[in-house]
Amino acid sequence: MTVQSERRRTFEGAAEFTGLSLQDLSAFLAIEVRAAVGGLSGRKRFARTLALSGLPGDRLQRLLAGMLSDRSRLMQLLWLLLSPVDDMSFGALHRP
Repeated sequence: MTVQSERRRTFEGAAEFTGLSLQDLSAFLAIEVRAAVGGLSGRKRFARTLALSGLPGDRLQRLLAGMLSDRSRLMQLLWLLLSPVDDMSFGALHRP
């Protein structure tokens, strides 16, 4: 699909996201593009890896401490690490 030049948007420089917790920060950006023309419509989803800057120097240690903060989170982490790759039913990670 070609976007008309007057509707095209180019982003240059850095994007700034404020008000996020340390666990919310990720180098992955999920993108969804939807288009509809006449009676046709479509959707495309993809992810990009971005360069992050300005993260705390002890980010990994703080994330790990959060993962080990209580028994339930520890069990979820162990289950994820020890499960066979072909048995990754991620829905089981979040129990009510």
